[in-house]
Amino acid sequence: MVIPADLAATPLLGDHVLRLRLQLIEDLRSTIIVRVFPSGENRVSAKKLLENSVTRMNAFACAEGAGGDSKRLSGFKDVLGQHGDWNGVEIVCRDGTRRTYQIVAVDRADCHMQVQLIPGSHNIALQSAALSKVFAALRVGEEPAALPIDDR
Repeated sequence: MVIPADLAATPLLGDHVLRLRLQLIEDLRSTIIVRVFPSGENRVSAKKLLENSVTRMNAFACAEGAGGDSKRLSGFKDVLGQHGDWNGVEIVCRDGTRRTYQIVAVDRADCHMQVQLIPGSHNIALQSAALSKVFAALRVGEEPAALPIDDR
């Protein structure tokens, strides 16, 4: 994975799971977590991870700390040429600002991958653009581009 220029990457310690935290440089309170589970390893479902995140963060999502109205979202997203399950929760605060927690889970032949957006602000456009950049940067299993050869 090539880390996009507007994200700061921090590997997270774990046992059998590769975890990477990507912090949005223009929105330092928002992060994207990438988890890669090797084939055959036990994993927490993407829906359960989303529920845990929303439960912990619902009270802090809005400036007044009282949470807000939430709406569950689900669907599919094409990631790396695979069909991924997409789940989200949109929280609308009393002042009209919104937060959208999202997680996409994709099964590949050799691993299971989850990409989770944890918003720290109401800048949904910036967060969605960063999430799209992360999906574009994930090139697992693709052939690397050929390097030009200098025959001088």
